[in-house]
Amino acid sequence: MNKTTAHINAYILAGGKSARMGEDKGMLKLGQKRMINHVLDQVKRCADEVVIVANKSDYAQFGFRCIPDIYKGLGPIGGIYSALKDSGTHYNFVVGCDMPFLGYEIVNYLIDRAVNADVTIPTIGGKMQPLCGIYTQACVGLIEEKIKANQLKMMSFISASDHQLIAMESSGMDFVHQFENINTPEAYDQALKYTIKWK
Repeated sequence: MNKTTAHINAYILAGGKSARMGEDKGMLKLGQKRMINHVLDQVKRCADEVVIVANKSDYAQFGFRCIPDIYKGLGPIGGIYSALKDSGTHYNFVVGCDMPFLGYEIVNYLIDRAVNADVTIPTIGGKMQPLCGIYTQACVGLIEEKIKANQLKMMSFISASDHQLIAMESSGMDFVHQFENINTPEAYDQALKYTIKWK
């Protein structure tokens, strides 16, 4: 994709129940900032607009537009659907609020390669990272079908979509830790120990 001519919005999913964490993971502190702040700081460097998909009014404090899930309780597929229904751009980067180590360089790397499919997903060791991907407006109809059929798993949707997988091992980039989801108390404890420089 030519970023000088194509527009892209970014949506951060923060509407989950955080069941495994036991508390709202996006609001947890890492360093001097909330976890979601670290995500916001990176994706705002890549997108025309950044929007938070959240069902709690607390997320309005960060200064970005917030929208609720259209259908609550459906998990990530519901958040992506809400994002696409809200967006006025064809290309949309979607990321979970629990990926605080993700850098904007990787986001731009995915954006540059998104022109070839409706869904662009990075992989690590062959494992897909669907909550760090690019989704186009062409996905809306398929997601609606999946929701109506109560087929809510991301893999079911992605496998049925026009998708491409981007192996990060071929990128030449340092992606260690960047795709980690901080969604359990154990992962949070480990994240607090990382000696990284927050931007």
